[in-house]
Amino acid sequence: MKRTILFVISIIIPLFTAACRDIQSTVPPPSDSSIITGIWEDVTESSDMVSVGRKTSDDPQYVMLKDAMWKLRWRQATYTLAEMLSQFDQIIVRDELAVPYAKVHLKNGYIAFLFYDDSKMLTDIWITDRFLTQDDIENWEVGKTTLREVVESDPYAICAAGSYESITAHILPEGIYVIRCSYNLSADVGVIGTIEFIDNKEFGELGEYPVRRYEMIIPYILPSDRNMG
Repeated sequence: MKRTILFVISIIIPLFTAACRDIQSTVPPPSDSSIITGIWEDVTESSDMVSVGRKTSDDPQYVMLKDAMWKLRWRQATYTLAEMLSQFDQIIVRDELAVPYAKVHLKNGYIAFLFYDDSKMLTDIWITDRFLTQDDIENWEVGKTTLREVVESDPYAICAAGSYESITAHILPEGIYVIRCSYNLSADVGVIGTIEFIDNKEFGELGEYPVRRYEMIIPYILPSDRNMG
């Protein structure tokens, strides 16, 4: 009897494993690089940027920072704060914050925030040409607005991508909006699942209370730095 049971199990398990493997290969979950990164790259490089108040740029500083941003996020390179700051003239350093950063002005009108750790190594870069307002957010609707529409409104949102959902953080003068988009395989589109507003007060005066949402730690930028000046 035991031999019969073991024989049956020895046949069923490989068949079950093979079936699962076939399903995964037939309908693979969207990967971070093919879906999420693809959307960001499409939006930030498309000619449609003008219609949503954005502009592309071949400015050397912008190209260099954007390349460094993606390499940092994919852990393909490391950069020291000193070597990066040496390429800019207009700099504000916020070393007193829990997660320190340097705000730099690019020659093309963009600004960038260079986040770094205690050893003065860069941990992330955020680039933008303007800050969102409440008017930009008010038309976003749960269950209706797509991930692509969110990214078109804010191509430089801070993002964390998973296989079946993505989280975007959008920095406004008053606080931060956190958007969770679930990815629908059958519809091939991500749609807003939740919208959450985090007031500046939750971070503390110096960002000493890190805000974590869905495994993403949202960096704190001083309200006085949330401008293009």
